[in-house]
Amino acid sequence: MLKLKTALVTFTILFNINSFAKLEKVTLTTGEWQPFVSQTLAENGIAAKIVTAAFAAVGIRVKYQWLPWKRAYNSALEGKTDGSFPWSKVTQREKNFLYSQPLIVSKTVFYHLKSKPFTWSHYSDLRAHLTHRS
Repeated sequence: MLKLKTALVTFTILFNINSFAKLEKVTLTTGEWQPFVSQTLAENGIAAKIVTAAFAAVGIRVKYQWLPWKRAYNSALEGKTDGSFPWSKVTQREKNFLYSQPLIVSKTVFYHLKSKPFTWSHYSDLRAHLTHRS
């Protein structure tokens, strides 16, 4: 039986290659992704709380700019803002951005009833189990 595979996702802040040495305030883009970041959550979610505290520890205030994800990314890429978060670390983004240390480490898993086990070896094997497709 093939064991269920898991993916480890590291959420990080993408930074433009600018110096934060003399800044008093940074503007970071983000999007809605509960429970990690959301305008509707206390302190804008756990990821925003961590970011705010980290910058506050070195005397920098954070202004959040809430955008759809593609615009949030492009705004930071074009230098319109100081950075964006939370993002998974991928090689393609490393060409343009510096990454912080991980903010949150999350494991993505499947769960199912013990009475209905299943095995899989390819993503296509999961199609029969889909209940929602977007």
